[in-house]
Amino acid sequence: MSNLRIGYLNYADLATLTADPVATTTGPVTYLQSDARGDIFEATTLASQDINGTWDGDEYTISQMTVWRHNLVPTDTIRLILYPNADWTGTPLYDSTALAAWSSGLFNTWGWCFANRYFAPVAGVKSFRITVAASTGSFQAARLFLGPYTEAPINPAEGFILTPETNARQSRSEGGSLRSIVKADWRSAAFDMMVKTEAYRAAWYEIGRYCNINKSFVACAYPGEGGTVERDHTIFGKFEKAPGMKIATNRYDFSMKILEL
Repeated sequence: MSNLRIGYLNYADLATLTADPVATTTGPVTYLQSDARGDIFEATTLASQDINGTWDGDEYTISQMTVWRHNLVPTDTIRLILYPNADWTGTPLYDSTALAAWSSGLFNTWGWCFANRYFAPVAGVKSFRITVAASTGSFQAARLFLGPYTEAPINPAEGFILTPETNARQSRSEGGSLRSIVKADWRSAAFDMMVKTEAYRAAWYEIGRYCNINKSFVACAYPGEGGTVERDHTIFGKFEKAPGMKIATNRYDFSMKILEL
């Protein structure tokens, strides 16, 4: 079993994105670079949808892709291709092939889905293409992550708290009826983590310093496990506050809480 992973260097946010076919005027492809829930990329047809990204000659190392809050069904597919040139040419450095958008049964009652994939680091990437094959409606998605991940040397301690949260309000009427005003919901994850070496301490301190409460990232406590355990413990979110670090005997302790976008 792999340890907790955080993908925090989102190179997709640095790319110039285009869509083929073009996106709707109210759901441009640049919305995939926005943390706002209301900013939803939307394709115009049921045709195969390409999302193309280029860094205009800059190159990056990629080992994770996340397509967040999409509307695909299990029989739909997502394919990622990474290229050595800035214009989507050359022998691909990586081709995931067309893989199922998600496993049947995982998101039946969620109202939205996500795809989060890890693979061996691919260096020298200058452009990418994500091809989506949708079957029941025009493809929609809220957020894209593409970059490397950092894996914790030791998994979070016992006491990992995963909580459904909401803006809904609850009150009781004069007659005793319990009433709720339905609002948006999200999840949070709170946990403590220990590291033993200065190198790991510096790496995880840098994650907190870099992200603080401003930058979003993808965290997964059970990467590669599949099923409901990986689904429930994967969050695209932000720190509630920058993780605190405590020096203890022969170790460093970090405490953090992540709020879902």
